[in-house]
Amino acid sequence: MDIDNRIFNPLKMYDWTDLPWLIGLILLYILLAKVSLTYFAIQPQVSLVWTPSGLSVAALLIAGKKYWPGVFFGALFVNLLVDTHAGMLVIAIGNTLEALTCVWLLNHLYRFDSSLTQPQHYLWLSLTGALGACVSALIGTTTLHLVGGLTQHYVALLQWWQGDFLGIIMLTPLILVWKKLPIGWFKSERLLETITCFSLSFIFGQIIFLDWFHESFGFITQDYWIFLFVVWAAVRFGLHGTLLIISMSTIQALLSVVHDIGFFAHDLEKSGLFNIWLYILVLFFVGVT
Repeated sequence: MDIDNRIFNPLKMYDWTDLPWLIGLILLYILLAKVSLTYFAIQPQVSLVWTPSGLSVAALLIAGKKYWPGVFFGALFVNLLVDTHAGMLVIAIGNTLEALTCVWLLNHLYRFDSSLTQPQHYLWLSLTGALGACVSALIGTTTLHLVGGLTQHYVALLQWWQGDFLGIIMLTPLILVWKKLPIGWFKSERLLETITCFSLSFIFGQIIFLDWFHESFGFITQDYWIFLFVVWAAVRFGLHGTLLIISMSTIQALLSVVHDIGFFAHDLEKSGLFNIWLYILVLFFVGVT
C-alpha cells in the first residue's frame, strides 16, 4: 500500500517557486500590521481593525493552506517589532490558527465560492471570520495577560476580537474579488461616472468622518450619506465598486475614532466602539447584498 510521503516529509509540499510567495506574504503581513498599529491602535498591541487577519484568510483561500508559514512568521516578526516577551510565539500561533480555522470551516462545512457571487457566501465568510477571530483573541489576550503586558483583560479580549473580525470581513472579500480586475470602468463612455462616483464618495467620507469643510457642511454631515454611494457603486460598478467604497468609508470612520473628530468622535468613550462596529457591519451587509 502506497502512503503519501508528504505525511512524513511536509517539506515535499513546497518547491523553490513557493519561496517568493512566502516571503511576499510575510512582508505584506508586516506592512499591514505596521499600518494597523500606527493608525488604528487603541492599545499598544490591540488595533481597531487588524488587516493582517483579512490578508491571512484571503492568502490561504487563494494559494492554499500550505502557505501558513507565511502567516506564522509574519505574525512572529510583528510581535518582535512591537515587544519582546515569552508569549510572542504563542500569539503568532494564535494568529495562524485563526486563519487556518476560517479556511477549514469555509472549505469543509460549506460550498464556499471565493468570488462571492451570492450574498450567502459573504454571510458564511462573516460567520467563519467571527469564529476564527475568537481563536486569536482568546490566545492573544490570555497570553498578554499572563505575561503582564495587558490590563482590562475582558475589554481587550472584545476589542481584539472586533479588530480581527473587521479585518476579515473588510480585507478578505476585497482581495478575493479584486484578484480579478474590473472591466470597462475606464472606457471613454464610463470614465466620467467612474471618477465622479469614487471621488465624491471619498470627499463625502472626509466631510462626515474627518471634519473637512465642517463650518460649511457640518449641519448636514450624517453617516447615512455613505449609503447613497454604496448603492450607486452596487448598481453601476458591481461587487468591485461596492467593496472599494465600503472599505474606503470604513477606514475613514475608523480614523474618526482614532483622531477623535468627525461623526464617530468619542465613540470609544461613549459606546466602547459598539456604534462604529455596528455601522460598519450594516454597511458591509447592505452593500454586498
